[in-house]
Amino acid sequence: MNVSFALLADYTTTSKEDKFSVIGIYDRIGARSFPARHPNLQLAIRILTTRADVGQERKIMVDLVDAEGKTLQRADGVIGIPPDVPRPPTMNLVMVFEDTVFQEAGVYQFNIFIDGRQEAEVPLALEQISDPPVVSPSS
Repeated sequence: MNVSFALLADYTTTSKEDKFSVIGIYDRIGARSFPARHPNLQLAIRILTTRADVGQERKIMVDLVDAEGKTLQRADGVIGIPPDVPRPPTMNLVMVFEDTVFQEAGVYQFNIFIDGRQEAEVPLALEQISDPPVVSPSS
């Protein structure tokens, strides 16, 4: 089992035909002040499985860490593949991180682990932005 891709997005959905749609991919967020709160971060993950995964359960864990490696948020769960599938499936997962608070500007990272082994990382830059200049009407 390994991660084919992992992306941060504004919106994700899976159709009834099992088509995974990832919309609004980003790797940076601008904030006017810190601490800054983001209401909903969606981490879209595609996992490729093999015959060795069929009939097994695997633990998945995602840590959001700051530049020093301190965990800010964690999401975890178990992925199970039934023993009677005709072929190893491709799995689409969305892990949602709600009301995430970033204390300061800098580089953060989502670390993705399967059975305790790091499989992927997704960087996220938080940047200080200034207010747009005020334009006065011309006479």
